[in-house]
Amino acid sequence: MSGREPKRHQDLEDVIDVIVASYDGDAEINNLESAALPNKRAVVTAFNHITPVIYMGFYTTRALNRTNLRYAISEHLYP
Repeated sequence: MSGREPKRHQDLEDVIDVIVASYDGDAEINNLESAALPNKRAVVTAFNHITPVIYMGFYTTRALNRTNLRYAISEHLYP
């Protein structure tokens, strides 16, 4: 284990703590027993639209530049 591994482990533990703490909020969606969860199909559809934007280099079929970047992103965000 390198010297960086303990720090990375602690960073991950800190992020997990933040996520767990986020469930203590007042919003109905934070209630683990709630039926007010988003529609799974809608979430998957939204994720499928945003994934190519996050990973443009893996999903693009043409060269990207400042001129066509906005258009390339909008192709994925408008259903």
